[in-house]
Amino acid sequence: VNSIQAEVPMLPGDYRQAGANMSLDKSVINSLLTTPIYAETVFKVQQLGGDALAKRIAHWFASSMNTNDLGDGTTRNMTDNLISVEYLLELAEMVEANEINSTNAKELFTTLMTESLSPRQLAVTRGMIQVSDEEEIAKIVDEVLADPSSVQSLEDIRNGKDKAIGYLVGKIIKKSK
Repeated sequence: VNSIQAEVPMLPGDYRQAGANMSLDKSVINSLLTTPIYAETVFKVQQLGGDALAKRIAHWFASSMNTNDLGDGTTRNMTDNLISVEYLLELAEMVEANEINSTNAKELFTTLMTESLSPRQLAVTRGMIQVSDEEEIAKIVDEVLADPSSVQSLEDIRNGKDKAIGYLVGKIIKKSK
């Protein structure tokens, strides 16, 4: 009995318990269980990277199951090219470190389902790496505030028109790319 139990893969109840330990919603767990390879992959990530990274990846898998339409009337089989656990960890760690935002992470995740490339390499190639250096961001803010085209917005803000800050934020985002 022990040798057979050692060979039996995790059962749905085991995955449900692992998901509950990560505070995953039951709907996410059930979505993962419809494609057991996803549940298995999330569990491997949980073992290697911990609950927070595994939870993020579980959500990516669950949401990708609803978006497998390629836009040309065909759909892709999301298990054709499953992302390696190492790449999943790399991608989730990049989000945790604020190197990329969640929108870009989702885009990379979807791309990685069809291409076997390093998420970091893909993010660099596509210009998705965020500047998180506070000194660098402060320089950009100073440049935008010193720009003559910002004078009117600064005056509006001083006069209580808080909506004018949107213009400045837009300039900062554009300048920082």
